[in-house]
Amino acid sequence: MKLEFYKYHVNGNDFIIIEDLNNRIKNYSKLARELCKRRFSIGADGLLIINDSKVADFKMRIFNPDGSEAEMCGNGLACVSKYMYEKIGKQKLNVETLSGIKCVEIINNFVKLDMGRPKFEKEFKMKISDMEIYYVNTGVPHVVTFVKDLKNFDVINIGRKIRYDKRFKYGTNVNFVEEINEREFFVRTYERGVEDETFSCGTGLCAVATVVSILKGTSGKYNIYTLGGKSIVEIIKEGNEIKRIYLYVEPIFVFKGEILKDF
Repeated sequence: MKLEFYKYHVNGNDFIIIEDLNNRIKNYSKLARELCKRRFSIGADGLLIINDSKVADFKMRIFNPDGSEAEMCGNGLACVSKYMYEKIGKQKLNVETLSGIKCVEIINNFVKLDMGRPKFEKEFKMKISDMEIYYVNTGVPHVVTFVKDLKNFDVINIGRKIRYDKRFKYGTNVNFVEEINEREFFVRTYERGVEDETFSCGTGLCAVATVVSILKGTSGKYNIYTLGGKSIVEIIKEGNEIKRIYLYVEPIFVFKGEILKDF
């Protein structure tokens, strides 16, 4: 089987995009495990599959390097939307995901993602060891915790400990945050499914902005910096209630290629 693929990234959070409109691929999980391997294959933080949709312009499915399927991925959605925009020229897109239909707008080189409302499925504030953490779902589950000297923080080991805490039945992503000022934050993320730190995480940045908005009583736009670069998250409130989260990122095309193998 010959498969054409495209490689995109947002601030170093990289993805392999494959169209499978006719459902030719038998095993997406196996494909993700094979293709996402660093140094031994194409390498990526995730595999994005484009399928036909009866309710939107197209459907996006997200598979992690360990083969598990995620409900949502902000940076992945931006990359897929930029790819489809360059293919069909449609500036406003509706994309079906396991987390619902997402509305996307292409503005010059940037993508504006309507990430909807945050969900609070568990106790918002809790403690793990001596760390105060906040839990929110912005398409996938996220923990947010504030630390000092984030540049030298042990993100992987402490992130893994929280990710596998028994309170999170299906695991969680973990975001460590250092405040620069009330509108700017530095974030590092340990991602479930990748089981490592990634250079950026779109849903994670939305979770961070959500927590900041609640704790500080603010709204509007926040500049959030990661190891890979800068993103913007906008919180829209009515009173104290968060009504909408918008994520602004710039997807970058890296290269295209062909896979000659059956999956």
